[in-house]
Amino acid sequence: MKSIISISNPAQFLSSLSDKRIAVIGAGISNRPLIRWLWPHNQNITVFDMMREDDARLFAIQDYLKKSDCHPNWSVSPTYLDRLHDFDIIFRTPRMRPDLPELVRERERGAYITSEIELFIQLCPAPIYAVTGSDGKTTVTTLISRMLQSAGYRVFTGGNIGTPLLDQVERIDASDRV
Repeated sequence: MKSIISISNPAQFLSSLSDKRIAVIGAGISNRPLIRWLWPHNQNITVFDMMREDDARLFAIQDYLKKSDCHPNWSVSPTYLDRLHDFDIIFRTPRMRPDLPELVRERERGAYITSEIELFIQLCPAPIYAVTGSDGKTTVTTLISRMLQSAGYRVFTGGNIGTPLLDQVERIDASDRV
């Protein structure tokens, strides 16, 4: 199947979004910068989340996005995925299994399913150092960053340590380290 979007570089990817219906599943830490990054290039974005409409966290997230002049549509409730239909691109939260029936259905229909971190990895021109595990990730990530900086590299440190990197991808060069 031919991809409905182009992911060779950030500018080309962003220009391919103009006529797409975009779903962002999960309004968590990594997806908020994703929404901000996408918004100037496409205002046809719907955010899906299991929070209830009267949840104070939802109000805080909506206020955060409004301050960045982002006004996506919202689909929130415990049955939020019931309304996941006919989107061209779906960004799932990292915690969501890719074999969830709603995602499988949309993928079979032709939707491009990805995540903020997967998109970043595809767009990033620099070598990426990744750290996984249960304990010590922040410490090891910080140590690697400092070693790379000491070696003379410009370093972008982020991920689950609180700094999403997608909104910085256009500043990253092939000679940098992430």
